[in-house]
Amino acid sequence: MIIIYGVPSCKYCNESIQILDNLGKDYKYINLKDPKERDAREFYRSLKVKTAPIIVKKSGDEIDWILCKYNKRHLLSLLRD
Repeated sequence: MIIIYGVPSCKYCNESIQILDNLGKDYKYINLKDPKERDAREFYRSLKVKTAPIIVKKSGDEIDWILCKYNKRHLLSLLRD
């Protein structure tokens, strides 16, 4: 499962979503501005990162990787696995 933690106005969040859509990847988008996403905001804050998107790939409860600074080439290479 791929999870994108982002905000609607974020250029790189939207670009990440477009890449995943173009590759036909399943993902979950979490809007960090949504007041219902308290647990997601706590996870985001725990990473001590001030940028969006944060993209996480999980297998079950295990985190495979976290991309904390958007880089299109790096994202594409991670998604090839």
